[in-house]
Amino acid sequence: AAIFIAAILAAVMSTADSVLLGGTANIVRDFYQQILRPHADDRELLKVSTIATIAIGVGALSLTYLVPRIIDLFVISYSIQVCGGMIPVVGALFWKGGTEQGAWASFVVGIGYIILSVLDIINIPYHYIVGVIPAFIVYVAVSLMTQNQSNKPAN
Repeated sequence: AAIFIAAILAAVMSTADSVLLGGTANIVRDFYQQILRPHADDRELLKVSTIATIAIGVGALSLTYLVPRIIDLFVISYSIQVCGGMIPVVGALFWKGGTEQGAWASFVVGIGYIILSVLDIINIPYHYIVGVIPAFIVYVAVSLMTQNQSNKPAN
């Protein structure tokens, strides 16, 4: 029984470690380095990585106190990944007309939809699955509106 429990704890810790580092990498590389400080040096990136890791860890720990059941946390986590990230990724792979602005708008709408669902502001059956619909609509609409802007050559 002790070996079985130790194996489960090891799997949980390994998963948590990977998710924490993945989130930190996204914040540092995708937001900080590409948008805020493109010419940041390694020392600065290490400092931001440390702060991001602590912030994500504290945020995740805070969520465990707010959401009483672990399965609810899993559902929320995967819903955010699906509703916020699936449409921009799949859209970029299969539709040449998709734009960066459309992807960002879809991401924001998908995550916003899940947040509103968790807060019970939106109460639709299967709302965690249905959230891809507004994300898809916004991705297509914003991409169509911004295609000419994205295809212009840089000056």
